[in-house]
Amino acid sequence: AFEVKVDSPSSLTIRVYEKNIVGYVHYLGKNVYFDKDGIVLAKTKELWDGIPCIEGLEVKKVQLYKALPVSKANKKAFGNLLDMTMTLKKCDLAPDKIVCSGSDLYLFFGNKCVNVGHTNLEERIMQISPILEKLGDQGGTLYLENFNTDNNTITFEKDVIPYLGT
Repeated sequence: AFEVKVDSPSSLTIRVYEKNIVGYVHYLGKNVYFDKDGIVLAKTKELWDGIPCIEGLEVKKVQLYKALPVSKANKKAFGNLLDMTMTLKKCDLAPDKIVCSGSDLYLFFGNKCVNVGHTNLEERIMQISPILEKLGDQGGTLYLENFNTDNNTITFEKDVIPYLGT
């Protein structure tokens, strides 16, 4: 996006706003990159570093600079995913991939899977960094889907990664 302002008859200011890409999906042999608002910014065969792959979303008829067209069944999960991206950035977390399964979201960091569910996402994501640090090289699944202010139980199942059909 950009903004143009005429300062005087011989001068103008152009302000360019960079769109941050938050994820990509595979679609018809290409990687489709989108921003925090779900707008498609690029379709390419290239893989860009530091951008998580999003799996489990059903998309159709992708067009540049339009909203990523996700199926009705995926609307809630995709909305949660877009809301979650700012918290991930704020917590300096960069998952390798994110899987949408039903309305639940699963974040993958190397050999670890984190089930964050579909509610209280900000609160749950804020728990991830210190826990991953304590786990070190141990692989497995961290279950945060029931964590909230009333239930602060968090479990970790060592060496178990859920199969999510992707």
